[in-house]
Amino acid sequence: MNNLKEVDEILKDHEKRIRVLESFGVSPTKKTNVGNKKEKTILKRPATKIQQDVDLDFDINPRAFFTQHAKELSSGKSKFALVVTYLTEGKMERTVQINDIKKLWNKNTQTLGDWNGAYPTRAQDKGLVDSPARSEYKLGKKWKAIFD
Repeated sequence: MNNLKEVDEILKDHEKRIRVLESFGVSPTKKTNVGNKKEKTILKRPATKIQQDVDLDFDINPRAFFTQHAKELSSGKSKFALVVTYLTEGKMERTVQINDIKKLWNKNTQTLGDWNGAYPTRAQDKGLVDSPARSEYKLGKKWKAIFD
């Protein structure tokens, strides 16, 4: 009988935690494991908001621009999106050719690292860039996420 009271207390505490987390915007979700295991409550973080106000100066030369922004980026896909951002001056409707991107990238390997042909595909997979035509890229809806 004592064990049931302990379980009841644990469940009440758990429900309180869930209500507190929900009040902070964290929503718990239930997920069933494979096999005969019980359901687990897994806490899910709220989706992060993409930074709206990104102050970029496109009037400086490319080397200074990449030195200023690429050091905070660790992935090639983010650096690829940064190069597209520079070439399109942050305008989503503009497109740029892959040859222009590679040319600028290869002039700035000191700050960007070596070129990898997988970067455009990975950037597309994350929504950082779009490709309206073969060998042509423009900024995707989530391009500002590279600065988060």
